[in-house]
Amino acid sequence: MNFTLFLLTIFGTEMDILHHVLESDLAKVVGKKLAQLIVLSRSGELEIKLGDGVLTER
Repeated sequence: MNFTLFLLTIFGTEMDILHHVLESDLAKVVGKKLAQLIVLSRSGELEIKLGDGVLTER
């Protein structure tokens, strides 16, 4: 099972994950940092920098 399906199995839909699941519940599954980023995206405080569409290795 891939990670996305795993999250959907636990939390329901993508919209539930992005809008409704408590940060503390998310953190138990995805870790504190990712849970914080999801919560920031809910409030519009997450800054996303657009790339040029080219995938690069680092």
